[in-house]
Amino acid sequence: MSVLHDADSARDYGTAILRGEKVYLRELRDDDLPQLIKWWNDPQAAALQAVVVQPQPEATIVEKYRTWGANKDFTGAGFSIVAHEDDSLIGHVTLSGARVPTRAATLAISIGPEHWSRGLGTDALRVMVRYGFEELGLNRIGLGVWAYNDRAIAAYRKVGFVEEGRRRQMTFHAGQFHDEVLMGILHSEWEAATA
Repeated sequence: MSVLHDADSARDYGTAILRGEKVYLRELRDDDLPQLIKWWNDPQAAALQAVVVQPQPEATIVEKYRTWGANKDFTGAGFSIVAHEDDSLIGHVTLSGARVPTRAATLAISIGPEHWSRGLGTDALRVMVRYGFEELGLNRIGLGVWAYNDRAIAAYRKVGFVEEGRRRQMTFHAGQFHDEVLMGILHSEWEAATA
């Protein structure tokens, strides 16, 4: 946990809060949208994240990303994820639904398929969780993931999320129903793990 004790420590905190080892988070830009739309409508990615593999019109997807990335109030935050190595856009991450007094939010992340299995998503998760706890003052961050998305579940566990339960048969893909795994991390758990 960061401690602010003077202007220099505040400046250092501000510099580091949106930066990880492999990625950094920044505002959504108009030129991000074509790539984010492509990934959203990619059936390979949709099978891992969407309730139904069903491409959507560009305008619908743009509206979603603009809403998530507006950062106009304190109920959440949305950022584009960029790789340090070449400043390429690799995805988008969002915390939403934060409210006082619960101080809980829901996390969602999408990474372009060509950027999978490189540790970039895990690093982005760490940055966003730190941001949620240190900057938004959250106490809890939760998420839902399809039970067959073993790579995502492994990444969430690396960051400190624990399985809290399941919603049985919540999605239908490949001719059968699948569970949604509910995971969460508390500020105290994150703080103990990063101390």
